[in-house]
Amino acid sequence: MSKIKALGIPKIKALGLNNMQGTTEEHLKDMIIQVYWTTVKPNGNDIPVSKALLGEKVYLAVKTKGVPNNTSFLVRIYEYNRITKNKKLFDTDVIIKNNFGTTKELYLEKNEKWLDLLKETGEDNELELYAEISAYGETVAGGKYLKVRNSNKVVVFFIGGAADKTSYGIIFGPDQNILPAKKNLENKILNRVDYNSYYLGFEEVYDVPSQTNRVEENVLQNLDKNSSIYIVGHSLGGWNGAHLSQILSDKGYNVEMLITLDPVGEGLLVYVGSSIYKNKPHPKSKFWINILADPSTPDGTDDVAEFGVRWKVSSGPNINVKMDINHWNARKMFETIIKDKKSCLNYLYDNIKLKI
Repeated sequence: MSKIKALGIPKIKALGLNNMQGTTEEHLKDMIIQVYWTTVKPNGNDIPVSKALLGEKVYLAVKTKGVPNNTSFLVRIYEYNRITKNKKLFDTDVIIKNNFGTTKELYLEKNEKWLDLLKETGEDNELELYAEISAYGETVAGGKYLKVRNSNKVVVFFIGGAADKTSYGIIFGPDQNILPAKKNLENKILNRVDYNSYYLGFEEVYDVPSQTNRVEENVLQNLDKNSSIYIVGHSLGGWNGAHLSQILSDKGYNVEMLITLDPVGEGLLVYVGSSIYKNKPHPKSKFWINILADPSTPDGTDDVAEFGVRWKVSSGPNINVKMDINHWNARKMFETIIKDKKSCLNYLYDNIKLKI
């Protein structure tokens, strides 16, 4: 079993490659017909995969033409990163026989080192692995990316409001008001092996009728029916997040907790200009906490919330409280004590601890 050095896995020594005089990069590209990832031992007729979870075993397969038997290809696996420099993870080899070869079993070991790599790359719970293949003194990129995610046992969605993750209009944001809440929860989670969290804008969980399926693209692909799901939404994200709790529950998913932080969305004008659901939400979750911001000294963000019309929930939540806090301050709403000496953060963390 090949193991990755950067993640506690020893590196395989580079093999001496067959020497073919006159081979160029273009020749090598012509020799390599297909490179693909699979989760079963390849035989050349496999169905390629583009996604895998930590804890799974994968292989990289190579189809060639005109390559002599027992030719050694050196394979280098990298983590592709848009933010930081691409990182080489490990070397392995492929021995070609009858114009087909495969790496040894590569175990995507589920441990803290992988999780540190996820955090280090800043890719929000997803690694993208790709291969470079070397032979005859030349190197080419090979195959499609393999997206590697953490386990889906516990999944938390933090959904921002207007001008949170992206700008709103031409002058507002992005302000990332809900992101500190996400980071503070992650700082408390010790066992991250079974924990995933995602930062989304309110518009990313809104399905435009007959046009797009954003819930499928941004939410469902990160879940399975055994996932314990938590939703924290602020402002327009609270409104759309409440709708999301109903959508997921109606599809048979397990929504453990919904937290709505000063939800906004009842105004007709804000509906016309924003990607939010028109009808009032009917949340479905095992536990629902709602916070209404009622500041003694309103600021400009409170004026915006009033323009969008705050959703003043009268019944339904297990905990429903007012706070003397301005609308923008999602972090303070999330961390202020609300009941039994506990904050939204405490309630969420205590419930997640029971799962992982």
